Amino acid sequence: MAAGRYHLSIIIFIDEESEYWNTANFQDNFDQERGMQYMTIGAGQSRLLNPKLKADINRPKDKDLSIKTDMIKLGEQEDDQELIYFVELFDNFIENSKLKPIDYDLFPRSGGSGYNSNSFVTGFLQAAGYKIEKPDRILPGFGKPVQVEYFSEPEEPEEQEKPWWKIW
Repeated sequence: MAAGRYHLSIIIFIDEESEYWNTANFQDNFDQERGMQYMTIGAGQSRLLNPKLKADINRPKDKDLSIKTDMIKLGEQEDDQELIYFVELFDNFIENSKLKPIDYDLFPRSGGSGYNSNSFVTGFLQAAGYKIEKPDRILPGFGKPVQVEYFSEPEEPEEQEKPWWKIW
């Protein structure tokens, strides 16, 4: 994000009791202070020309806890169900954004077609059933969440009837 503006990402902490402890998305991310492993979910710009919104797990700046200024705790779970649900939402977004790519805009406008990382996180949390208050920070895109449909199970494309000349 540009100077004075902030970037949102989702951080999921797990302890040793999780069946996901030491799995690929967690094993290289250990928070000494909490004694927990973590993974992140975030988004950013895909490329410079005709940029699209690209979500990913464990983006380098998202993983760096030393640069985090605020953390909003969404709750504690006794099992891995919320983690599994978050991964499903993430996977749905990846598939849906392949079918219908989302324009990226560093500073999304309400009437514009672009979204940014803050739009992604806000839409993701809404799709997960969370309502979060806007932190007292400058967060471009927070008020323009990615549509919840992007986090829903992708629809199977309809089979197109082949023209008669391709049947032979």
